[in-house]
Amino acid sequence: SNIIGGKHFQMEGYGTDQVKTQDQRLDWSDRLHLKVEPEDERNLALWPIHPKSFRDDLHEYTLRSKRIKDDILRAMAKLLELDEDCLVNQFSDRALTYARFNYYPPCPRPDLVLGIKPHSDVYALTVLLMDKDVAGLQFLRDGTWYNVPAASNYTLLINVGVTMEVAISEPQVNFSHIYSTMEVAISEPRVIFIGADNDQRDI
Repeated sequence: SNIIGGKHFQMEGYGTDQVKTQDQRLDWSDRLHLKVEPEDERNLALWPIHPKSFRDDLHEYTLRSKRIKDDILRAMAKLLELDEDCLVNQFSDRALTYARFNYYPPCPRPDLVLGIKPHSDVYALTVLLMDKDVAGLQFLRDGTWYNVPAASNYTLLINVGVTMEVAISEPQVNFSHIYSTMEVAISEPRVIFIGADNDQRDI
């Protein structure tokens, strides 16, 4: 659980987001949130041991996500007419990276609640492994919410986060988004949040 001793909240682990006020808008979801990079800062006590392949699979997925991150950053730099490695060089091997798994329990009134409330990702990039059986993701543009169609399995959806938005000074890059609820339980596939180094948050 991410609640320690019934009082102390920690981001990592299985549970829900922190409740700070009685009138706070809550998400209709449970989640498993794990730090995956830097590797020596992983808290393996919070990592599931079932299925047995979980740790190896998540480790491999993290490594592949890092390679995708570099390819995307180089492509962005080229489009912005910057040095090819300009953005890649902002991230060292100590860059913070998290994995998150969301579970949306059955909701009797999905018209009244949201799986995840409107938000923008604060990390540099978000890598979402899509599942054709999981829908509900929406993004906001020009005051209108648009559905993101459930793509085929193994499709990656990349979201440019606030950190990268600031780095490239493009205020229209990042979109607010939500996850709506359904009457049946659904699970969101692997999500990788790639952040900046602790000492390079001001890129």
